[in-house]
Amino acid sequence: MADDQKNEYGQAGRSSGDARGYRGYKGNRDRTGGSGRSGQHREYRGERSRDRRDSGRSGSRDDRRGNRGASFGSDRRDGGFDRDRRDGGFKGERRGGRGGFDRSGQRRDFKGDRNGNRGVRSQQDRQRKPAAKRQPLPEGFFEFFATCPFGFEEVLAEELRGLRLYRVRPLNGGVSFQGKPQGAYKACLWSRCASRIMLVIDRVDAADADELYESVKAIAWEDHMVPEKTMAVFARGTSDTLRNSTFTGQKVKDAVCDRLRETCGSRPDVDAENPDVSIWVNLHGARATINIDFAGGSLHRRGYREDGVQAAAPLKEALAAGILMKAGWATRCTEVATFVDPMCGSGTFVIEAAMMAADRAPGLLREKWGFQGWKNYVADEFDELLDEADERFEAGLAKELPLFVGADLDESCMQIAHDASVRAGVSSLVRFAQADCANLTDTLEAVGADLEKPGFVAVNPPYGIRLAKGQLREVTDHLRQGVSALPENWCMVAITPDETFDAALAMDATEAITVYNGRIESKVRFYELGSSRLEGIQVIDLDGNECTVPVSSGHAEQFAARLRKVAKQRRKWAQREGIHSYRVYDADLPDYAVAIDVVWGMRIQDPVEEQREFDARRNHVALRREGRRSDFERSEGRARDDRRGAYRGRDGHRGRGRFDEAEKPKRAFVHAKTVSPEVVAKHAKAHLVISEYQAPREIDPTKAARRLDDAVKLARTIFGVPEDRVALRVRKQDKGGSQYAQDEREGMYLLTVEGGHVFELNLTGYLDTGLFLDHRPVRGMIEQRAAGKRFLNLFAYTGTATVYAAAGGAASTATVDLSATYLEWARRNMQRNDFRDRKYRFSKADTMRWLDDAREAGELYDLVFVDPPTFSNSKAMGTRTWDIQRDHVALLNKVGRVLAPGGTILFSGNLRSFKLDTEGLTKLGLTWKDITAQTIPEDFERNKRIHFCFEITRA
Repeated sequence: MADDQKNEYGQAGRSSGDARGYRGYKGNRDRTGGSGRSGQHREYRGERSRDRRDSGRSGSRDDRRGNRGASFGSDRRDGGFDRDRRDGGFKGERRGGRGGFDRSGQRRDFKGDRNGNRGVRSQQDRQRKPAAKRQPLPEGFFEFFATCPFGFEEVLAEELRGLRLYRVRPLNGGVSFQGKPQGAYKACLWSRCASRIMLVIDRVDAADADELYESVKAIAWEDHMVPEKTMAVFARGTSDTLRNSTFTGQKVKDAVCDRLRETCGSRPDVDAENPDVSIWVNLHGARATINIDFAGGSLHRRGYREDGVQAAAPLKEALAAGILMKAGWATRCTEVATFVDPMCGSGTFVIEAAMMAADRAPGLLREKWGFQGWKNYVADEFDELLDEADERFEAGLAKELPLFVGADLDESCMQIAHDASVRAGVSSLVRFAQADCANLTDTLEAVGADLEKPGFVAVNPPYGIRLAKGQLREVTDHLRQGVSALPENWCMVAITPDETFDAALAMDATEAITVYNGRIESKVRFYELGSSRLEGIQVIDLDGNECTVPVSSGHAEQFAARLRKVAKQRRKWAQREGIHSYRVYDADLPDYAVAIDVVWGMRIQDPVEEQREFDARRNHVALRREGRRSDFERSEGRARDDRRGAYRGRDGHRGRGRFDEAEKPKRAFVHAKTVSPEVVAKHAKAHLVISEYQAPREIDPTKAARRLDDAVKLARTIFGVPEDRVALRVRKQDKGGSQYAQDEREGMYLLTVEGGHVFELNLTGYLDTGLFLDHRPVRGMIEQRAAGKRFLNLFAYTGTATVYAAAGGAASTATVDLSATYLEWARRNMQRNDFRDRKYRFSKADTMRWLDDAREAGELYDLVFVDPPTFSNSKAMGTRTWDIQRDHVALLNKVGRVLAPGGTILFSGNLRSFKLDTEGLTKLGLTWKDITAQTIPEDFERNKRIHFCFEITRA
């Protein structure tokens, strides 16, 4: 190499081919050249970093597309020798020449570059299979990617094949295909389940922001865009160096604009709301895929839906069409006489089904497409597709088509659905009716449907989005009544995440496919109607009335008889003892593994909302008294100081600024109204808490769901309790242990009475309701012993034992729990019983640490109730965990140190396999007495191991 070349480009690298310069330290970024060990011409670019200053010959990541030669970096300063190979030559890069000489001096293999150029290969690597090569696109072809809802990739692939596109390949989240622009236009116009159609521009290196910028700028954007069009960039995904999608989009926008300014003399404007060209960047690690959105927006927006006018939680059009395609509606539409959606909402299923039957292109109403801003767009080609689509739609309407029926209870939904069908051009095929799905056959006959001929039902039942859970079972029952009356030559498809849906319908799905409705994992279920498993049985309720209950599981009559017998006995016992909450069934029959509790209570509003309202009123009054509210409200336009207190600026005047310490409102305290037991008892109504035990793995989940469904219906009938007063709790195994899965969006709050005291319950929101019914005798024991005693309640939960101690005349109480939620609940329980004195203390703390602090403070207690959990790994405990079997001796040792002379510990728990470490307690000088038998109430007598209880004193 000539000296002037060395001076200009830096020290030369090794090359077996023609001499080409390599740019050195701080050289010009645009200087390139050089060849690798195989002699093929390759492009290299130097780096500015100090780690490469001794050679200046490291190729950037942009050059991975070519075959790299030797790489010299911070670990290769000694003349280009890798530290791991100092006895031999140099090491090549990952995608270029990878070889050299190893420590033994043997020549290593060289890997070929991406263009198929191969270097020398060792005997070992000759046996390796070469990497697959990307096939070049035919002349005039482009690569595209169609996105779709998860689970519909195969459906979309079949659809695109039907449009005669090439190399259709389903992938995760979409389908890749190739074709000419006209094929992509057609896919945009005709695809029913695609979400977007992307033109793949390039796949580039994006290890960091600078490399992404350079890579995108190197793309020939002048071949795809003109500066007169507006643009917007949308980025998805993150990496270690590109962690903000907005920043990633900004770098790509800068690169595109700079490229067009250099090549065309001007750059396009940015229009984030309605751009002519939408560029999408999908980041995957150190690589990025650059696309142009050919659709120009999500394809589910057909144009027949009016913006902002829709039913609650509507089904997206592309998802609805995909479900119908999975169900084979494209072929069934020529065989059936009636299509019906009995819960149609905005009418999406009905309209999409009518459009498919009438051969109407889903994109016929769209006025703007993304490909219209593409430089190579040919309007005449798309106009031909539009003309063809119009002709096909006219021909489709002229055919004999099924009757399409949409029904819903919501009258406003019917108007929305009808207006959408008019805009879609299928209103002549569709009939909408406000009707209950339970009366489906009557609705169909009223609109002229022929029930004797085959029919098709499609439904998207509510599941906690459109309706509260309290209404869901009733709605599902109505749907079951409606579809069970249809003939056997009808079929149905439904989308729902509810695993108990088959049981609720009393039918078996012929197939179930997992899909996603937005972020909700759901199942598309297919049914052949006329196969209902329901059988009506006669049941007598507690008042002597005879009722017919449809059930789908075996031995339901035995369960009903058992439940009614025990319920009658327990009701008499509860009335005699003055008990308002009690258990009536606890897996008495193996096939019906549920626990059923009767809770008489008065419904109340959400206590948290009640607290917020109280805090707002309290702060409002305080601020008004100080004369601060009006000035701040006028300056800000709203009473923000009601919630946060007045602000004080730097000059001392009210306005924006930080809080003045003296003006910060005091922390809101827990507030609850005192309510007498008589008032609660007067307004109390019966509620049922039905908790399902997790079925063994060998039990069919569908069979278990049917049994649970029957148990709920039979219990409701026997007790005469409506759906909105039933709390259903499903026990399931989850990570970290078992827990009750709750689908409720809102809690079921009420007040109940026990032992003459008022307690707040939440029947649906937590693992337990707030009152352990099996500890009723233990709480009574505490009340009898509490007079004049210093009472300590550890692992206090909702503080029910503290209420009993205060009612028994305790000199003071200390309530300790790690959960702020439960501790505030305990405060409310005390206040509802008018225990508001300062002698009743509450501490949010880890019990073990709190006991250490109490001992150091010299605190002593005469009566201690300890009811710890079986296991806990709460984050508030740090890395430590709690296990009652392992740790109970250490706990009782700490409790014993704060126990006053002559004091008593009541130690309880619910681990059925628990064994008290008597030897460990003896060493601590503690004596014990097993009082479990006398603490098991009558309503739990079948399960003597529901809990254990020991009375412990100091010897």
